Amino acid sequence: MVKSITTFLDKYKFFTLFFLIIIIKQYMKIIHPGFWGEDGYIFLKHSLEYGLSSILLPYSGYYQVLPQILSYLSTKLTIEYYPYITMIECSVFFSYALHIIMKNEFIWISQSKVNSLIISLSILFIPGQIEILGNFANLHSVLFLCCVLMLLYDLNKKYSLRHFLFFLFTGLSAGELCALIPLLLMRFYLIKKQNSGDSKYLINNHLILLGCVIFSTIINSYAYITNSHDVWTQGEAGIEAKIEFVRQFFPNRFFYSLFNRMFLIPIFGDNYTFYLNQVWQSVLWIGFGFTALFSYFIYKTWSKNLYFIIFSGIFTYITLIIMTCLVRKGTWKTGWFGLINEPSLFQSRYLFILVPMAIISIYSILFRYLNKFWNKKINYSILILLLLNFIFQNRSNFFVPPYNNNLSIQSWKSTANEINYFKETKTSGQVKITQGNLEYIIIIKN
Repeated sequence: MVKSITTFLDKYKFFTLFFLIIIIKQYMKIIHPGFWGEDGYIFLKHSLEYGLSSILLPYSGYYQVLPQILSYLSTKLTIEYYPYITMIECSVFFSYALHIIMKNEFIWISQSKVNSLIISLSILFIPGQIEILGNFANLHSVLFLCCVLMLLYDLNKKYSLRHFLFFLFTGLSAGELCALIPLLLMRFYLIKKQNSGDSKYLINNHLILLGCVIFSTIINSYAYITNSHDVWTQGEAGIEAKIEFVRQFFPNRFFYSLFNRMFLIPIFGDNYTFYLNQVWQSVLWIGFGFTALFSYFIYKTWSKNLYFIIFSGIFTYITLIIMTCLVRKGTWKTGWFGLINEPSLFQSRYLFILVPMAIISIYSILFRYLNKFWNKKINYSILILLLLNFIFQNRSNFFVPPYNNNLSIQSWKSTANEINYFKETKTSGQVKITQGNLEYIIIIKN
């Protein structure tokens, strides 16, 4: 028994470390159990009102299969501890995403385990996690990140059934999985070009992943259209709104969004990024400057397969930014995409887009470049200093607050008891959940 525990901890020691840090980040949610925003309660509502059929119930234009499965199972396990169970479940997936970076298949990107750890710890301090951690409604962002990281594995990686199932369930839980197609196609190209003995098997292996992506995209597109969420008519003025988006978002707002996420936030952190955004020219000048420096490092350490994969990962997230602007009504008009002119924007989940990939790219390419001149100890010291500065600058966004500080353990317990009463007595009724100025009604039918 002791040996089994020791073996498990040795294999999953980094996963355990990340999980503990993520739970500590959310300690206030333990004191104030509840859900995040207008979307947070919907999974509990669907699980209680529709039961098992809730798993195939579209919400917000696409299916939420995996979050809804977890929600349904959580309601069967316990109502009293439902907020805690769901927080733990979401935290497990985020921990798993960071655990992927620590795998041996990822070393060809990060160049060393130590750098993988530095990258993972940096991602833990990225702004915009308030709406993501412990929230079923935004679990799709974490699932998408997991899929991107899996596609950054070594080109000789042979994916198994568990990977196929993960991609399939992610695709049925996230509307953005089609953005992975450029990254998958790049892997096809590089595998074909290296022409190894396993190339045919690897291509067939990747075809299954591509099939999972295409299948889930078709299913979600059907759900989107049949639920009156046609991407070309949604918005203030349908197609006119999309034309206005293209006209106003490109080029300046696009470069603001790209440079903030690609360089300013990963290198300078929240405080300096906000300061630099007070002058729009500084975002563009510094952004183009770092792009030139980034390109120079790549030129000096050129490794074709590696950088083609990194660029494809970055392009995947750029595609996601554009998709989000096109689909989410009015999103592109806000500071979420453009200059960061308010500190509160660092709390938005949209700032989580691209930044993890940017950190992976910058730390990996910088480490590879520094290795040409100094030994690893000096290089690690430089990267650790960058990490410490990033942690210091983002310290105010480390802890994740609850949606409503007025919620208490007792108030949720009272709500849970009311739900359990209807279930145990097999009677029908309504349960009201209050979050600040918001009230939600759950109808219990027996």
